[in-house]
Amino acid sequence: MGVFRGSISYSKFYVRDPLPAGFRDRFVERARLRAFAPLTVDDDAQERSGWCSVDNPLDFELDHDKLYFNAYLNVGFRVDRWQIPGPLFKAHFAIEEQNALKTRSRSRLTKQEELPNGPRTPNRETTLPRS
Repeated sequence: MGVFRGSISYSKFYVRDPLPAGFRDRFVERARLRAFAPLTVDDDAQERSGWCSVDNPLDFELDHDKLYFNAYLNVGFRVDRWQIPGPLFKAHFAIEEQNALKTRSRSRLTKQEELPNGPRTPNRETTLPRS
């Protein structure tokens, strides 16, 4: 969902001095240098950020038509990080808790008891990065 179909937060900047000739091409080139690149499982990076199309956060191919609307330069900024969503962690924890209860033949665990191996949580291969 892009900015033209939802709610957004934004910053507006004004340029007081006259802009140099060819500034539009330089802005596009520099935006491309810092375009967003998705996280991959093989990366060591925990977080990645960069520019994307303001209309589609999954579009990283930046050009004049995607960056300029009338006289305005519009860019999206995307940040992804590896993070296990809370509901997914809780679901995996509940499964491990039920397994521990079955092996101990009890209806609940005390606060001091721990799960045998801790909860098995999803890893990078099974979890998508969060934006």
